[in-house]
Amino acid sequence: HNWTLPQTMHQRSIGGNSWRVTLQPYAASTITFKCKQDPEKIRINTYLLNDYLTKSPAGAPLGFNYSILANIEHPEATLMFGEAAAGYANTDHFHFAAYYGMRIPPSVFEKQVGVNFHGEKSNYLFADGHVETLSWTEVKVRLRKPGSRFLNPTGL
Repeated sequence: HNWTLPQTMHQRSIGGNSWRVTLQPYAASTITFKCKQDPEKIRINTYLLNDYLTKSPAGAPLGFNYSILANIEHPEATLMFGEAAAGYANTDHFHFAAYYGMRIPPSVFEKQVGVNFHGEKSNYLFADGHVETLSWTEVKVRLRKPGSRFLNPTGL
């Protein structure tokens, strides 16, 4: 797919599909997108995509496109998927791009991401494919660090 990353349910309007649909054919059986420890029993999926990694996310400048892996300068530092906070449902992605050019306040991040999903930690999949289990304290350091690419691949 020319290094194009999976997209969200918003791409349905232009003939695309959510990552939940497009990733399924690569599995030998049905993929479950739900953590077994998710307290939200009726939520369809626990894992959500960072909207900065979608084509033209809401809130970002026109033409903003980090949906192609080659466009991400530091994929090892950029969050691709995280675990949704309790009560954050009915979506397949986070809404971070509305903060383009600004620091996302930890309180906003915490309302979307289940930062203490596994005790005092949560799991994060980065754009290079590696996974890190990070404490909420470690995440807050990344959110506050000048030039951090943790959410926004541009470092703004």
